[in-house]
Amino acid sequence: MPKSDQRMDKGTIEYLDYCAHIGDATGKVAMGHLYHSGTHGVPCDRRAAAHWFRSAAHQGDGMGHANLGMMQLRERRFRSAIRSLRRATKFREASGYAGLAFASLYGAGLPQSDERAAKSFALAAKMGHLDSIYNLGVLTLTGKGVPASRADGFRLLSVVLHVR
Repeated sequence: MPKSDQRMDKGTIEYLDYCAHIGDATGKVAMGHLYHSGTHGVPCDRRAAAHWFRSAAHQGDGMGHANLGMMQLRERRFRSAIRSLRRATKFREASGYAGLAFASLYGAGLPQSDERAAKSFALAAKMGHLDSIYNLGVLTLTGKGVPASRADGFRLLSVVLHVR
């Protein structure tokens, strides 16, 4: 997906919509993102977003499971959120591990555990998930769930700064 400050033209949106409607899982996830964010001329429609994420998940798409799980977490539907996020990890989807990390960190559907959150963030970070690298850096700086280390914490945070 392009950066949020870039606009997709109407033809690109129509093509993604076409791909989603013919059963392409990547198109479904893309349309889910567009409906969830309400950007690029697509109206914000959480029901439509959930439909596309769920449809991609039913096809066995890890990103579909992860995005559906994150939506469910925000809706405080913890049982189904954890189930969806765990399914995403079966597909080695970094966003699934990140979602489980947040659930552990805040006790949202899982027992609160800084250690479990750090482990899940670390798994996602090894896959290159930038938000997880950042959050693992913060946990490392503060010593939550992992031994405190300024050097390691700043090293992790510098990775994110150099990429963005």
